[in-house]
Amino acid sequence: MEGELYATGQNDLKQLGIEGIEMASQLVKVEEMEDVKISQVFAYNLSFAITEDNELYLWGTLKQNDQTLQIKSPELVEGHKALSASIN
Repeated sequence: MEGELYATGQNDLKQLGIEGIEMASQLVKVEEMEDVKISQVFAYNLSFAITEDNELYLWGTLKQNDQTLQIKSPELVEGHKALSASIN
C-alpha cells in the first residue's frame, strides 16, 4: 500500500476521486493517482493532493454562493505549484 492512494466514505460530492460509486465502505484504490508520487493529501468535500514535485491535484466539489465546481476524478492543476504545508 505504500505510495498508493486509497479512499473510503461518502462520494456524493465526488470527494473520493473515484467515479461510479456513491459510497465506499472499505478502502478503494484511487486508480487515477497510481503513477503519481504524493507527499500530502487533504480530504473533505474538495480534496487535493500535493506531489513530491509540488504539483497540485484536485477533485471533489466546491460550492460558493450559487456557483459549484465539481471535479469527478483527480485532475492536475496545470501551471500551479503547491506551497509546502505542515499540520501540527
